[in-house]
Amino acid sequence: MKKPIIGISCSFSPNGQIGVVSHLGAPSQEWQLLADDYIQAIEKAGGIPVILPVVEDPETILPILGKLDGIIFTGGNDVSPLCYNEIPSSAIGEVSVKRDNEDLVLIKSALENYQIPVLGICRGCQMLNVALGGTLHQDLAKDGVTKNEHYLLSYPIENISQIANIETNSRLAKIFGSKSIGINSFHHQAVKDLGKNLVVAAKADDGVIEAIEIPGERFIVGVQWHPEMMQRNKVNHSVFFESFIKECSLN
Repeated sequence: MKKPIIGISCSFSPNGQIGVVSHLGAPSQEWQLLADDYIQAIEKAGGIPVILPVVEDPETILPILGKLDGIIFTGGNDVSPLCYNEIPSSAIGEVSVKRDNEDLVLIKSALENYQIPVLGICRGCQMLNVALGGTLHQDLAKDGVTKNEHYLLSYPIENISQIANIETNSRLAKIFGSKSIGINSFHHQAVKDLGKNLVVAAKADDGVIEAIEIPGERFIVGVQWHPEMMQRNKVNHSVFFESFIKECSLN
């Protein structure tokens, strides 16, 4: 079985202090950022990770889709509500218009023009939904969706802080072989109205949507948690990436 090439989106930051604090650059520089967990998860599962930079014109990077066997849209900034035709509330955190534009173009093109597997993680799950015409809760607490906190930075990244209840007959159910799994949780936004062809694949105990997918043979999945961080825990999420890489290997 060949090793598939996996494109991984990254974050963009104009904050020059990143370079100053890390002693890697100057105050005037802008940065492309990606947590190493994503790279490790893909390499460990048997894939070849390739970081996709955020560029000024998304058309510049669009041809890379023809070279990839799969693509992952990662976590990061809040998604701008303008992407789903809503007025931003005061609860919205920092947004990156540059990244929003690129992610939307890449997701739409990957879905419409190619047959590669698509995986969205946290923000990536939200962007997948928005790209297909869905909307988001701008802030779970402010929108009155739940009284439970889902932005749990006090927990170690690999530890369980929530339970995701998996829908029967979903792709996730087949991957994990369980009706529920322990997950981590680092988000304050979540899917509200589902985009075209998407279905709910998992929910938290409080009803917050934790995973979405498009039914069928093709792997198109979005998860609200961070499975790439849960590689060292006894609840091993490696099987999730192994399943993704296996599908990518078939291209």
